Amino acid sequence: MRKKRERDEEDGSGNSKKVKMELNQGDGTSVHVEDPSSLNANIQDDGSNTMTSSSNTKVEETPPSNILFAESLPKDCNEMMLACLFRSYPGYNEVRIPRAGLAFIEFDDEPHASVALKALNGFSLSATETLNLKYGKA
Repeated sequence: MRKKRERDEEDGSGNSKKVKMELNQGDGTSVHVEDPSSLNANIQDDGSNTMTSSSNTKVEETPPSNILFAESLPKDCNEMMLACLFRSYPGYNEVRIPRAGLAFIEFDDEPHASVALKALNGFSLSATETLNLKYGKA
């Protein structure tokens, strides 16, 4: 993942700074934000992190934890396949698949889980399926 940030300094006439940020995710997709003031990060009363855009679309952000959550897994994906992927990362404990398409991967602590998430998120499981990881609720 490559991040690119640009910042124009104040021109002396009191004009505010213009910030440009681009995030390249390595798979050909990128996120481009011209005006970061259009995004507002809010903490909800229930303690969950959400991000809202100017279109009022909520996106849940789960705080980092020692548990990773994998969703949209292929039907033929099983515990042994996922264990083979994750056991090479320090701190790996176990994989649990409560139902087809979902899995929880547990690590000793959050830093170990973060390393595995950064390395394996977007990993190609097949020609058409990729591993979609995010932090699970601890």
